[in-house]
Formats: sequence, structure tokens, C-alpha cells
Amino acid sequence: MVRRQFLHFAGAATAFFAPPYVVRAQAQAPRIGAPPTRSAQDRLEEALARIADPNGEGSRACLTVYAQAARAAADAADARARIGTNLGPLDGAIVTIKDLFDVAGEPTRAGSKVLADAPPATTDAPALRRLRAGGAVIVAKTNMTEFAFSGIGANPHYGTPGNPADRMRVPGGSSSGAAVAVADGMCEIAIGSDTGGSTRVPAALCGVVGYKPTKSRVPTEGAFPLSYTLDSVGPIARSVAACAAADAVMAGDDPWTLEPVPLQGLRLGIPQGLPLRGLDQTVAAQFSDATKELGRTGVRLSDEVLPLLDDMVRVNSKATFAVAESWSIHPRTARDACSRLRSLRPPPDRSGAHPVRRRLHGHAPRPDGPGARDGCPSLRSRRAGVADDADRRSDDRRSLEQRRLHRQECTGPSQSCDRQFLRSLRDFTSAAARGRAAGWTDARCTQWA
Repeated sequence: MVRRQFLHFAGAATAFFAPPYVVRAQAQAPRIGAPPTRSAQDRLEEALARIADPNGEGSRACLTVYAQAARAAADAADARARIGTNLGPLDGAIVTIKDLFDVAGEPTRAGSKVLADAPPATTDAPALRRLRAGGAVIVAKTNMTEFAFSGIGANPHYGTPGNPADRMRVPGGSSSGAAVAVADGMCEIAIGSDTGGSTRVPAALCGVVGYKPTKSRVPTEGAFPLSYTLDSVGPIARSVAACAAADAVMAGDDPWTLEPVPLQGLRLGIPQGLPLRGLDQTVAAQFSDATKELGRTGVRLSDEVLPLLDDMVRVNSKATFAVAESWSIHPRTARDACSRLRSLRPPPDRSGAHPVRRRLHGHAPRPDGPGARDGCPSLRSRRAGVADDADRRSDDRRSLEQRRLHRQECTGPSQSCDRQFLRSLRDFTSAAARGRAAGWTDARCTQWA
């Protein structure tokens, strides 16, 4: 009942505050669960056309497109509609799924290149199976922040989809492609994941609706994890009603209808301190206007001080759940990436010299003839001194964990995806090192020690 009441009030508030371009999008969106006014096939073809538009964001928002399978599913939904049968509120709905969900026969990339050639999944994720069983038409897999580790939405491997309001701005993440796909009409509902805001942040930035349910409500098996403790599977759509319908299907609930509720008398607390600290001037002005509008409609507002928020900052200064648990998830991926880089490096020279030293000494003939570089002791001495200093600087720039990760120097032809992953891993390794300094004893955090 609490969840339904929350969604009722959320629907009322969303309709009240929605900016004009969101209102237009909601007016154009089909009513999920209501008899469709257009066939699933027509709506699918429109979505596919938007994905394929070379002037749009389709290539950056959708990483894998299931055109053939989606057309078959849309035909089946239309056939059911013609004979008056229905599989539920999502029957015939055009749906995308985030790149971290298992699809049978495909590797689960999770927005990365290092997993692009991973062994294929043997079965669909449970959430995906429930969507298919409910008649959803799965049109594409959407882009995301690599391994879901950012709320910005940037992806250096597959591109970053532009925000619908301003293509030069970020869409938010980590379910970046999901929010852009919904806002741009590439789908009606997008399924994402949310650990610390990964459906809600991009939905807010892109002017749509994002919902994070209770973690245990929708199975997270078959979704590449960020945090075993905090991950949940949730929808993004153009209306609260569509999110509620998708949530019910994935949770295995009976469908239910949202009824309008008045805002009069609703009590809302506004957390003070951390949530409002350092607000952008434009955001602060909009937030103030919104609270004033709520007050004028009869909502009872109160400022609330929550000391637990400051305690959270203090505790998380060591490491967050997401960082600590990511450390336990990614060591094998990091080792595999580093092994691939090491396998590409050229054979070491006989001296076994440090790569920086080899580059500084060089082997190209000098203008004054072969071997002349060996004839000047002072030059050799200066080069050796510079090389020693460069070696020390190179080592000093690496943290303890990075030196362990790079036990052998990763040189040779570039594999940008692996190098990018190893660079992004610095957040995990540094946080894990801080955690051990704080007294962590979990064996998962000391596998590389």
C-alpha cells in the first residue's frame, strides 16, 4: 500500500510540475495498459526510425538493436489484440533494456569494451523473461556508463548520448541511453538499474520519470552488478503510470491502476544541509519556485534537519558500499585486461631495462655515426641520471595497488579499451586501499595483496 500511495502522489506532483516539453511528450505517449490507438507494429517502426536517424542520438543511445525479433514480437502483440486477448499492461509496449542485462547468446558488456568478447549469457535475466512473458517488445539494449560507475552518463567507448534539452550537455547516468531513448521516442519504457540514482538522475536530467524500487522487489540476477547491497532494477518512462506498470510486471505483481489524488494536505519535509549545499544558482531558483507552488496548492512543507546525512558523509569518506563491493567484483576483469596488454608488449632487451630508460637511451643512430653515443662518458652519465630520475617519478606516480596491478610493465601496441578500464579502476583500488587502512578484513578486498 505504501508503494501505491507513493506512486499516486508522485503522479500528481509530476503532472503539476512538468515543464512544457515534458507535458507534450506525456500527451504523445500511449497510455500503458489501455487499449492501443495504434498498432504495436506502427509504434515499433517509428521507434526503429528514430534509432536509425543519422541526425539523432540512436547510435549512441542504443548499442544493440533487435529489429527482427522486435518485429516478430510486435506482430504477435497485434495478433493478440485482434482476437481480444492480452498478456498484461505491457503487451505490445516498446521497451529497451540497459546494456548490463543478460540476453541469451550475447556477452553482457555493461558499457565496457573489456567484456565485449566475454562468454555469452546462457539465459535471459529474470527481469527480461518477465517482460517478454508480459508481451513487451524488446527493441534495443541501451548505452550506459561503463560498469554503471558514474551519475554523469559519459562513455568513452561507445559515445555519450546528448541530453534532449541540449545535445551539448550530459544526459546523466548511469542509465544514460535509457533516459535519452525514452525522451527521444526510441522506446516507450526503458529498463535500467539504480544503485545510487542511476535511473532517477538521468530521468531528472532528461525530463522523464525514473523509479528505483525496493532492492528485493525485482530480481537482480542476470544484471551485471555494481553493488550487491544497493542495486535494484527499475524503469524509466514518460509517465508515472508507465513506470508503475513496468514495475508490476517485473515484480510479478498483478497490474493495478493509478488513481488521481489531491495534493491538498500532503505533508512533505525538505531536508536541510547536505542535499541543498552548493546548489547551482539556476537549480536553487527553480527549487525555490517549486516549493512555493507546492505550498500554494495546500501541501504542508517543513524544513527538516537530518544529522544522519552528515554521518553518511563521514562514513563514506573511507569507502562506499558501491566502491567496496565493486572491488570484489572486478579483480578478475582487471587481471585479464592487464594480461592482454602484457601479451602484446615487445620482448625485453637483454639488460631488462625499465621501459622509460630504454626510451630515453634510444637506439637510433646519431648524426655523427653509429656507436658515437657510447663514446661520451659524460653524456652516458647524464642520460643514466635522467633515466634513474624518470624511473623514480614513474614509480612514485603509481599507488601501492597500481604497482601490484602492474607487476610487469604494460607496454606495446595500444588496446585503448583495456587501458581505459585500468585507468577507471583507480577509483576502486584507491578506495580499497583506504578501506584496508581503516581496518577492513574482508578477504575479497585483499585478493591482490
